[in-house]
Amino acid sequence: ARGLAIPYGDGTRAGLAEANELALDGFSERDTAVLADELLDHTRMVFDEAAVQPPDRICPTPMGELGIDGLCAYVLTHQAMHGSAISTALRRPWPFEPGHIEHMWPFLAHVLPKVALPEAARGLTACIQIDFGTGFSFALNFDDGRLTASREPAGPVDCRISGDAQELFVVLVKIITPEEAVEAGDMILEGPRAQLGLVLPDLFDIP
Repeated sequence: ARGLAIPYGDGTRAGLAEANELALDGFSERDTAVLADELLDHTRMVFDEAAVQPPDRICPTPMGELGIDGLCAYVLTHQAMHGSAISTALRRPWPFEPGHIEHMWPFLAHVLPKVALPEAARGLTACIQIDFGTGFSFALNFDDGRLTASREPAGPVDCRISGDAQELFVVLVKIITPEEAVEAGDMILEGPRAQLGLVLPDLFDIP
């Protein structure tokens, strides 16, 4: 948040895994209650720091340079993603509210094109709109495999994904599968190429 460059992996799954392994070697705490308290304290520290930064602050991160709004969205997305994986294992409610997803947008717009898999999307030209049912939606616009993310569709919508906001998020970050969400009635696929919704997570390499 202060704009300091602290290298931590290269933003890829392998690079972040290596950085995590090295970091864990030097961090011995494993008491889950202590870790939970530290997670809350350190997250508050990030947002407290962000609140006093100039609006034009540029923040180097493992996923590239972000503005201060992008950094806050990164932290929120990161905590929601990993927290949801923990919640799934413990059979507990999702650790974020549906309205929080809109606050993740500055980071999602930045990162989704970076983690799109060129080989998986090769030749794909399509517009996929994701509607979280909270007044917030965004579009993934593929042009011959190249992805841009925008709040509004760049053209006719080929596949519209709608449903429970929390379930859609955990599908997007590969915690549950589209098939599971559709079967549970939490995700609805519509449009002339509705089947794209079933393969959407496969188009991304989520670190």
